[in-house]
Amino acid sequence: MAAQRILEQGEPSGGWEPTQEVIRQGRGEFVGLHESPSGGHVHLVCEVYWDVKSRKPRSIEVMIDKEGNQSANTEKLLEEIEGMWHLEDFDTLAALIKILEIHWLSPTETFEYIYR
Repeated sequence: MAAQRILEQGEPSGGWEPTQEVIRQGRGEFVGLHESPSGGHVHLVCEVYWDVKSRKPRSIEVMIDKEGNQSANTEKLLEEIEGMWHLEDFDTLAALIKILEIHWLSPTETFEYIYR
């Protein structure tokens, strides 16, 4: 339902990445793709958890799905990124993710990746 709402509104001005603006529009899942120069690739699967009472996002869990070899620097960065992040730490998470040069999948591509 949330993905349909975003598709109807069009792509957000900042793209599909999990910015606070896009999260507040109702997106609950994000998938980003990082392709390493060595030919390996990494999917970052981000799940937004909502506070039921306030109906506001409270945390994001980042799960990593790797295929192929990654550089030592990328491996270290992925270890830092993976896990649960509270919304007040979102700026730190966003800065770490930016280093990886992630291509964020659209809501339709995200759905296809998660439910393949």
